[in-house]
Amino acid sequence: MIILAKYVLLITMLCSCSSGQRSAKDEQADIHYAKGSSELLNAEYTNALISLKRANELRSKDTKILNNLGMAYYFKNDLNTAKKHLKEALDADPENMDAKSNLAALYMQEDNLPLAEKMYEEISKVLTYQNQFRILYNLGIIQLRKNNDEKAIAYFEESLKADSNYCSANYQLGLIYKKRKNLDLALENFKDATKGNCYQYPAPHYAQALTFLDDGQYQMANEKFQHIIKSFPHSEFAKAAKKNLHSSAVEIISDDETQLNSLELPPSALKQNLKYKKNTVHNTNSYSTPTF
Repeated sequence: MIILAKYVLLITMLCSCSSGQRSAKDEQADIHYAKGSSELLNAEYTNALISLKRANELRSKDTKILNNLGMAYYFKNDLNTAKKHLKEALDADPENMDAKSNLAALYMQEDNLPLAEKMYEEISKVLTYQNQFRILYNLGIIQLRKNNDEKAIAYFEESLKADSNYCSANYQLGLIYKKRKNLDLALENFKDATKGNCYQYPAPHYAQALTFLDDGQYQMANEKFQHIIKSFPHSEFAKAAKKNLHSSAVEIISDDETQLNSLELPPSALKQNLKYKKNTVHNTNSYSTPTF
């Protein structure tokens, strides 16, 4: 958050782990941890793995190091080792909700929805956890995969209450309402899904164009297709938009995993340095910025 919808993967950054005098070994662990975490943020996964392995060698029971080390293995496609380190992170600190959320995300990827749902529900009860909007969103995605649209809607709406700018929830609501032929609500949510920083993602723009077509607003649809071609020229959406403009038949991009990749947003902790990435898992990471 691929999820086959989207789930959240979280990477934590460094806090000073103790007050008072610290050993040279701890200081070296901090340096490698901060370096590896920064490399994760920059998608330098091989370098991140090297740095975080070194940090773990220097301080083996640190829950944050173990969490990020797990994520480095995840991005190197070693899911078993990733899961091992995430479990170790939780053993070191059962209150590490980032590690718990990451582990739930891996269970979702394995299609172990009952265990993922159980873990997300436990996290949702931790009222001090700052990423509740993503947890609620992921619970909504689970409900979609269980074909329970009503519960999914409720979770997506709760996600938006927790963070009104989390436009992935708007996008999912739009898809549900479009499927139900409630085109006014579909358009409302797709438009909300293009506000602010979300404007740079093509999926909700394309969904708007298709909804305009469904509603018989052909001029609006054509204008939206032209906008997609101009603004996202190298995307699959631009290719489909061109075909729609030059054909009487409408090519509808299915709402599958690939297309959802275009919408899910990088975390706000990246300080709005938003870049379009094809891999949704990248886009659903929630990173914390260093606090030292």
